[in-house]
Amino acid sequence: MKFMTLALLATMTLAGSMAVAQDAPKVFMLLPNETTIRFESRDAPFFTVAMSELAPEAEVIVQNAQGDPARQQAQVEDAIAQGAAVIVLTSADANLVAGGLAAAEAHVVFDSLAVGRA
Repeated sequence: MKFMTLALLATMTLAGSMAVAQDAPKVFMLLPNETTIRFESRDAPFFTVAMSELAPEAEVIVQNAQGDPARQQAQVEDAIAQGAAVIVLTSADANLVAGGLAAAEAHVVFDSLAVGRA
C-alpha cells in the first residue's frame, strides 16, 4: 500500500510537470542498500508496476547505493542533472543526502526511518 501511495503521489506530481516537459518524465527510485532484501525484491518491483499503471509515459529508473552514502549522493546529483521530475529516496545516510536534495528542482519523496546511516 505504501508504494501505491508513493506511486500515486509521483503520478500527481508528474501530471503537473507534463505540461512543460516534452520528453518522458523521469522518476528515480534511489535505494540505500542490498542488505535489506525487501528494497530490491519487493519495493522496487511494486513501485515500478504501480508507476507503469498510473503513469505509463514515465521512465522509472531504479538505482541502489549498495550501502555507500557517497554513491547515493552521486546518484542524487545524476538524477538532478538528468532532469528528474520525481525522486523517491530511501537514504543510505540522511544527513549527507539532505543537502544534495536542496538543489533538486524535482519533487522529492524522502523516506528515512532514522537520521544517520540506515
